Amino acid sequence: MPELSARLLDVLKETLECEERICCLMEQHKKLLIAGREVTAESILDEIQQLCSSVSASESRREAVVREIAEVEGLDPTALTANKLLELPSLLSIREELAFVTTRLRQVVKGIVQLRDEIEALALHAKAYSDFVLSMLQQNAQTKPYGSATLPYSRFISVRT
Repeated sequence: MPELSARLLDVLKETLECEERICCLMEQHKKLLIAGREVTAESILDEIQQLCSSVSASESRREAVVREIAEVEGLDPTALTANKLLELPSLLSIREELAFVTTRLRQVVKGIVQLRDEIEALALHAKAYSDFVLSMLQQNAQTKPYGSATLPYSRFISVRT
């Protein structure tokens, strides 16, 4: 059982490391959006995607270890939650560290969700602003001839361009 508990802890730490990196990258992405530098965010999004794949792979390994622990303990693996794992006497040697890692994982996921919501709100505001500007330009283009002297910005429009 010590080998299983060590594997479980290693997988959870690996997941935590990836998710903390995702959180940092999302924070950078948010700052780039605020600064209006979305183009430079592409590499960040690529790295987030790679990290998400790593998290998915480590989640599969975590499930396998939990199934093994459940089998050894004679428990139903689907009913084995983080809190129930903490109560198992066979995991006593890693209980403190396991509690820390699972608590930290919850905090990081909560942070990721909050950042996702903030980034989504920024994107929606930017889209609404762009839609408004385009709508105003279309209205002006439909109601007044292009380049007309009556348009407030017409003196800046060159007919040659």
